[in-house]
Amino acid sequence: QFLEEGEKNTEEVLQFLDVSLNTLNQWISDINSLISPSYIIKEQQDISLHFSKQESFNSSIAAIAKSSLEYLLLEEIFFRKYFSYLELADVLFVSESTLRRLIIELNKKLFYFDISIQSRPLRIIGNEKNIRIIFITIFKEKYGVSAPPFNEEDIKIIEHFYQLGCRLTNRTITLQDKYNFTLFSLVALVREMNGYNKKEITNEKTILNCFV
Repeated sequence: QFLEEGEKNTEEVLQFLDVSLNTLNQWISDINSLISPSYIIKEQQDISLHFSKQESFNSSIAAIAKSSLEYLLLEEIFFRKYFSYLELADVLFVSESTLRRLIIELNKKLFYFDISIQSRPLRIIGNEKNIRIIFITIFKEKYGVSAPPFNEEDIKIIEHFYQLGCRLTNRTITLQDKYNFTLFSLVALVREMNGYNKKEITNEKTILNCFV
C-alpha cells in the first residue's frame, strides 16, 4: 500500500518498514513471486510497483492475502471449531510448534485491538466490534466484496434483505452498497451464530449502519 502512492526512495521505504536492506530485498523477491506478472522493482535509490495490463493493486493484494498463513489461520478459526492445536495444524499443513509460534506472534499484533486467540476450543475473543471489522477487512482483501467466502444461499438471503430494506426506506439500490451490506451482515451473522452477540460490542453505534 505504501508503494501504491508512487515511486519511493529506498531509504524512505527502509525507515517506514524499519528493516534492513537485505530483509527488504528478500521481501521484494517473495512478493514478486506472488504478484507476477506484476512486480516491484528496485533501481539505484528508488523502488516502484508496476502492474501488468491484466492486474491491479487490489488483485496483487488478494494474491498476497491468499498466500498468508496468518490470514488462513484466522479464517479457519472464524468458520470452524478446533479443539486442539494439532487438529488445526493438520488442516494448515504445518507442525504444531509452528502453529503455536504463529499464534503467539498474532496475539502480539491483536493485543493492540483488544483481541486475542484463545484455546479449548481455538477461538477469537475480545472487542467484538474490532473482531468484526478485522474479518471484514481480511475477506475484502482476500476475496473482494463481490465474492465473499460464505454459503451461496446465505448470500442470496442477505442480498434479498438488502433490497427489501432499500424499498422500505426509499434508498437507491447500488451494487457497491449491496456488496458491502452483504459482507458486513454475513460476518456479523457467523459471529452471532457462534455465540458472540452484539451486546459484546462496546460501541453501540455499529458498523452496520446501512439504513439509518
